[in-house]
Amino acid sequence: MSKSVRDLAVKLENIEKKLLGNTSDREQLLTKIDEGIARLNETAGKINQVETKHATSREVPPAVSQAHDLKAIIRQAYKDLCEEVEYEDGSVPLPRLYYQARSVLPGLTVEALHRELLTLWQSQMLDLSVANEVRGIIEPDKAIKIDDNTYYFVKWRNK
Repeated sequence: MSKSVRDLAVKLENIEKKLLGNTSDREQLLTKIDEGIARLNETAGKINQVETKHATSREVPPAVSQAHDLKAIIRQAYKDLCEEVEYEDGSVPLPRLYYQARSVLPGLTVEALHRELLTLWQSQMLDLSVANEVRGIIEPDKAIKIDDNTYYFVKWRNK
């Protein structure tokens, strides 16, 4: 969603530049802006309805019931990856860990993985390391961004 907001900001900046033009262009742009905002509000309303439905649902979805111990699933995924030659040093990229864990728990989201990893990091069970060259990382959406840092690697403290 934050990428969409950033894209929207860039678009609005371009629109603002165009608004300095003639009146008919300005009216057309304002109409398009109003339509876009209406679509955005409609989408936000649908998202809120889905979230409210999930929050009030008494039935536990299968993915959530399987995820009762997400820590154990992530830990096992990490161990499995560390058996591969390329990760024998214990430093595993987040996208690779995500896909390995998701193979066990298909409903796993990137956000849920990030939340659990941050909890484990705060409890000093693992270390998160930044990517040296952010432009070269694969699947940057799987990285954890905190302030100006892009955390991309996981290394469990007690392998």
